[in-house]
Amino acid sequence: MKKYALAIAIALPLAALALWAGWTRLAPPVFSGDGLWQGRFDINQRGDFRLTVLHINGQLIALSPDARVAYRGSAAFEDGDYRAEMDMFFINGSPFDKATLTGAVVSPQRIEARFRTHGAGDEGGLVLEYDAATYEKASSLDRLEGRWILYEGFTITKFTILDNGAFHGADTNGCAYEGLIEVINPDYNAYRARLFASSCDNLDGEYEGMAFLMSSLAENDTLHIQISNDDWGLYM
Repeated sequence: MKKYALAIAIALPLAALALWAGWTRLAPPVFSGDGLWQGRFDINQRGDFRLTVLHINGQLIALSPDARVAYRGSAAFEDGDYRAEMDMFFINGSPFDKATLTGAVVSPQRIEARFRTHGAGDEGGLVLEYDAATYEKASSLDRLEGRWILYEGFTITKFTILDNGAFHGADTNGCAYEGLIEVINPDYNAYRARLFASSCDNLDGEYEGMAFLMSSLAENDTLHIQISNDDWGLYM
């Protein structure tokens, strides 16, 4: 009896240790949702609209070229749930509504959600896929240094970005721009952007947002900058 009692006394702590070790191995890491996400959504069961979303440290910017809407806001990931609150801007225009997204993190590479706009009451479904190929690239100011040109209809905007992230430029409408771009995390393709616009009538003011690089005709040849304030949203 004493031998059995000793065996049981030893086995119970070992079993508890094995369960604890197994639990620590299987427990999922905290999911931040940080990254670049590509997806699609519908509005009131109509249309198929493309959407790009950049989540960083609980903040987000997003753009739908099909719906002609830019977004800024905040996002929370908790116990597999996803929730975002967003201001909606006409692209290169004023804010016109707000939206709430609620859904779930189906996997570390996929988010599924529903949205509803506060004013118009529009609703729709949303699917986002993690864009590892674009986001998981190193960022540095060396990649941005140089001249950048934006052709938008009859308007041409030219920027020069220096090796310290400072930039300045102007467009053919007479708007002048001064700003700063900073690396957020050198391991990932995302930047923080601040800009001051002047001589631009109702566009004058300070803007903040984020930026990232994509490849069009050559590697890292296209810089996306999305910035806003309470009165205007700019996308370049």
